[in-house]
Amino acid sequence: MNLPREIAVVVDADQLTILPKSAQSAARIEEIVTGSAASEHLAYGVLHRTVVADCSFEPERKLAESLAAQGSYSIRHVPSDVPEARSMILYSEVIRATHDSVGLIVLVSSIRLASQVVDTVHTSGKRLLLISSNQPKRFIGPDHLVHLPIDIQSVVYIIQVAATSLATEPGAFVSKGRVAVLLGDLEDKVKEQRPSFNSREFGKPDLGTLIRGLHHEAVQINGARVSVSLIPGTSHFASESTENLQR
Repeated sequence: MNLPREIAVVVDADQLTILPKSAQSAARIEEIVTGSAASEHLAYGVLHRTVVADCSFEPERKLAESLAAQGSYSIRHVPSDVPEARSMILYSEVIRATHDSVGLIVLVSSIRLASQVVDTVHTSGKRLLLISSNQPKRFIGPDHLVHLPIDIQSVVYIIQVAATSLATEPGAFVSKGRVAVLLGDLEDKVKEQRPSFNSREFGKPDLGTLIRGLHHEAVQINGARVSVSLIPGTSHFASESTENLQR
């Protein structure tokens, strides 16, 4: 079967932010795409590149801008206040690619999102390469899977940002640069700030199990409470809250 020469690349910036820094570049994605094209016996040529990002979230915005500058990616903004916007936009971008003269669609996303498009891709006669931090157990769909481990620091950062937000709320308990919060409150704040966050994407059933598995000194869990070191640049929250506690 002679496949068309072109390749389409669709990147979910949310997935890219939790991968190692070495994977967060247009050059690294291009390297993986080139290798996959060779394995498919395709003459290398990318028809279009798209990155889907919540540009109100700084890490995603910076990644999207970097891909646009370095790799000629077009940016599709995800409105953070619309629950299923990310999956709908990613799906629409993959559908658009199936109508083009491409032989291979490269998708950087979670397993969950990939499972929503794999049948459509194959029905259209295209092949799918998935680049993901997930290590699937039963999901069989992409013709190629490139598994990249998550960057622990990125997960810690997500938790720290949510905890720092809680530290500014009335009644917050902060001492010696650490904020103590209820696990349920932290989980709600993480979901509020990053609606797409799902502990299962990291191989854990819930946030508590994820934190316990981090083995990171900046985030510790004790019973129903979580103690988190504040991110750099927010030490004034700690000193201000501590003074309030001493009055």
